[in-house]
Amino acid sequence: MLTDKFIAFLKAILLLGILIIILLFNADLPESSQVIEQKLLDDAAVAEEFERLQRNKIINAAQKYRQQVLEQKEHQHIQNQEYTLSIRQHEEQNQLDKLKQRRSQAEAELEKIRREREELSNANYSTN
Repeated sequence: MLTDKFIAFLKAILLLGILIIILLFNADLPESSQVIEQKLLDDAAVAEEFERLQRNKIINAAQKYRQQVLEQKEHQHIQNQEYTLSIRQHEEQNQLDKLKQRRSQAEAELEKIRREREELSNANYSTN
């Protein structure tokens, strides 16, 4: 990222150097210092615009990466919540199954007690 900026800077310096060399070799052309100054300003503006575009490109890439990271974290968080919910559901189902088993055992025990009471009642009735 920094190398892109550095390369852009070197390109701008190279362009300015080439422009100066061309101007030195073509010194016989009757260009005013204002024209030369304007060309240098234009070249500098182009270099600045290029650097600005490079910075924007880097910023956009960083924002895109940040967004991807946030989306991945959100997706991972949702998966963790789903996993936790699944574990809780299994635990609750296990507890429900245990309660059903205890209820069945209690009902069987109650039925056994009723039969014994009925047998005792019948036995007492028949002895009377």
